[in-house]
Amino acid sequence: MRYKLIKKLLFAALIFSLGLRTGCRDYVTGIGENEPPSLYTSYTSYSVNDSITVYLQNKSTSSIYVIGAFASLERNDAGTWSVYSQLTCSGICPEFAIPKKQTISNSIRISSAGTYRFVSLYSFTAGVENENKIKLYSNELTVN
Repeated sequence: MRYKLIKKLLFAALIFSLGLRTGCRDYVTGIGENEPPSLYTSYTSYSVNDSITVYLQNKSTSSIYVIGAFASLERNDAGTWSVYSQLTCSGICPEFAIPKKQTISNSIRISSAGTYRFVSLYSFTAGVENENKIKLYSNELTVN
């Protein structure tokens, strides 16, 4: 009788501690709440002057704040990435929110062959200066 009671108490303690550990881990780290967004193109290979659509998907359960779907286009020259083109507006650019679980897109044409990637700047808080936003890179794409 005593053995069965101890066994039940140990089992209950184990189940309780597993439940608490999972809940605490999710609460402390915010897993699933501020999951990083995804910046991507439909394909990885394009022809010169093709219309390339870039998607910025907010996977978070809260809004993210950006200035456009992407801020710049980088080109890979001999293994070194450098800014090929700034794509944000000139002057004062309005920041806007991408609501939770939403995707925005924008299209661009690239007139020179090479390997490229798009760069986006985002934050989970409105009003963050661009230099303090999180930098996000798209997949690499080849333009022939």
